[in-house]
Amino acid sequence: MASLRLSVRRRAAMLVSVAALFAATTFSRAAAPEVLSDVPDNAPVVIVLKNLKDLNTKLANASTRMNLGGPQDPLNTMLAGMGLSKGVDMAGDAAVVLLPKAKAENDEAPADPTPPFVLLIPTSDANALLEPFKPGEAVKGISEVMLPQNPDQKGYAAKLAKHVAFAENKETLESFLVKKGPLNKALTPESVKAFENNDLVVYANIAVVGPEVVKSIDAQRNDFSMMLDLMLLSGASPKEGALAKEMIGMAFDGLKQFMTDANTGIVTVRMSDAGFTLGAAGHFKAESDLGKFVAAQKPKAPLTLTGLPAGNMLAAGAFAFDGKTVSERMQAASEKVFKNPALANDADAKKAFDDAVKAMTHFESFSFVMMPGADNSFGNMTAVTLAPTKDAKKVMAINRDLYKQKGMKDLASMNPDIKADIQFKENATTVKGVALDRVQVKYVLREETAESPISNESKQAFEIIQNMYGADGQISYFGIVGGNIIGIATKDVKAIETAIDAANNKKEELAKSRELNAVQAQVLPDPSGVLYLPVENWLKMAGMGGPEEGKPAIPTVISMNVTGSNMHVEMFVPMSTAAQLVQVAQQFAPLFGGGGFGPPPQP
Repeated sequence: MASLRLSVRRRAAMLVSVAALFAATTFSRAAAPEVLSDVPDNAPVVIVLKNLKDLNTKLANASTRMNLGGPQDPLNTMLAGMGLSKGVDMAGDAAVVLLPKAKAENDEAPADPTPPFVLLIPTSDANALLEPFKPGEAVKGISEVMLPQNPDQKGYAAKLAKHVAFAENKETLESFLVKKGPLNKALTPESVKAFENNDLVVYANIAVVGPEVVKSIDAQRNDFSMMLDLMLLSGASPKEGALAKEMIGMAFDGLKQFMTDANTGIVTVRMSDAGFTLGAAGHFKAESDLGKFVAAQKPKAPLTLTGLPAGNMLAAGAFAFDGKTVSERMQAASEKVFKNPALANDADAKKAFDDAVKAMTHFESFSFVMMPGADNSFGNMTAVTLAPTKDAKKVMAINRDLYKQKGMKDLASMNPDIKADIQFKENATTVKGVALDRVQVKYVLREETAESPISNESKQAFEIIQNMYGADGQISYFGIVGGNIIGIATKDVKAIETAIDAANNKKEELAKSRELNAVQAQVLPDPSGVLYLPVENWLKMAGMGGPEEGKPAIPTVISMNVTGSNMHVEMFVPMSTAAQLVQVAQQFAPLFGGGGFGPPPQP
């Protein structure tokens, strides 16, 4: 049975892993997968692969276009290796259903922490499908079976209406068959949409799995806490260790709150001829803390890139948020962090942070664009930000006060070895009628002594900073343009003029560029945030590829939207970008002892 457990898990994992890499969907609207009618509504986690025939075709096409090699009939090849060569309905949907673990006595951890699971294979002829498994006589619908490759490996199977269910042991299958109700009847409309529009869906019933995950979070938090205590004993800075401890603590708190406030969590994968789309969604209880926070983030106006300069873009985006609720959460985090005894004396840093957080209440959105330096290099890049506000003069006054505070140097410092020196000048220059404040941030290494050496990691980080910003450090300008706070990080005078001109004249060249228009269909409706990242431009800058001559770099797109207390995020990766990333991985694989990508191992 142990061998069977490993074999069945391996096959199920292979099925999910391959689908996760290339799983695809057409963009037609369809009913939720029929397989969900065979899934109990109390299942903690369900993984569904829609329409195996379509998925098989898309896997093969993607493999060819990305030069991955491998069989041209990938799913059928894999299924045949599992002994499933007959009776499989390739037009149907497959699923892996994780079931609740049996409660251990005395709260002891179970001998096998892996949750039991059932594999559902769609069938057009259950008898033909099971024939290679030589099923025994069915008892209450459950038959003992053996794996075709190794008759000594046993398992259990049951015939359902349109699927055959496989499990490692009889008890798991018995538990699965005694279901309270089908999952497809318990889904929210948002969850149904996820199943409708994607070929791979990982559905987590947080109400079921949450309590166990919370216990695990608490245990892991203790492990990390002890690890950080050891780090402090090994000579790390008390402040650095305390800050790391608080940051990790907040990460655990956030995950714990998600598991408490969410109803469901969903991860999706799909593909079109244009590329791959990965998604994630959290559906929260409307009256929960996170549910209310998520609902507050719905944009009050459409996002826009109007007023930003166009050019050889490296990144661009726009985001909407509720300044009040975001500020409140960050303020609460500040209070918690600075209560740590090792940080409690940093009154200057706390004041600077709190003042910066309070300034967020004056904003509801911002947009930005990033472009390479004049020599198309990573160093001396230009970044422009526009943030509309109802009281620009007040915000500028807050900004000026912040940069004059002593605590800003502490906040800007990388770590105890790398210190920030901030030089601020009000009304330093005027460009096209716009007065601009100037902020210069230089990073310096502290003095090294035999008793207090500088770590190699800090030296390497400092070298990277110097390569990026040069001896002059990072230089930024801030001013007011038409009710917007404009921020320009650059050393290029011409770039400042271009940015001011675009903002003054509300130019739309970037918003209407070929690059962005090519992917507008991939942006979620009514987005609260969108990020465009033309990876091919980064590859070109690094000398490792780039877009075809004369063609724009189609950007990867990350977008998010809010519907009630539900948040949805998707990332679209163009096929051309995915193919180039595979090529880069193939080039670097030998350096890490790998042979690059090739045909996947045969089952």
